[in-house]
Amino acid sequence: MSWQIERIWRKSLFLLPVMLFVFGMAGCGHKENGSAGIHVASDSITSIKLTCTPLCMQLGEPPFEERVFTSPDVILTFTSALDMGKKMPGVLDYGAYFMMIIHYASGNEREFVLNIDDEDGRQGLLVDSSNSEQGYVIPNKGAEILRGIIYRP
Repeated sequence: MSWQIERIWRKSLFLLPVMLFVFGMAGCGHKENGSAGIHVASDSITSIKLTCTPLCMQLGEPPFEERVFTSPDVILTFTSALDMGKKMPGVLDYGAYFMMIIHYASGNEREFVLNIDDEDGRQGLLVDSSNSEQGYVIPNKGAEILRGIIYRP
């Protein structure tokens, strides 16, 4: 009887690394889309605060020192434009126009750099402050939406 237990034990010791390998590979099967944007989950956002940085204040006419958006319609429009962003390759070197803090119903917040200038036809830049070397380009359509909210309220 003990030889049967020993035989089962040896088989299970052999299967354990195989199973770990298979489950590990299944977990690694998720590939990140190189052009994927950044999702900010608009349904749980309570407010978006933009603060004009010193670079922004040097503009001819800065749009504001600080503005907080709480309207659900504005938040949805704002986040829809942000979600258009596409991951940029390489490491960034940039100046910041706006610091943006997104407040969630859970009490959590995320901080970003948002670069949208008041020049039609220009793309925007979004950078999650937790990874300041990775940026997301906001295409013209999204940048126009944000430009309207920020510069032409």
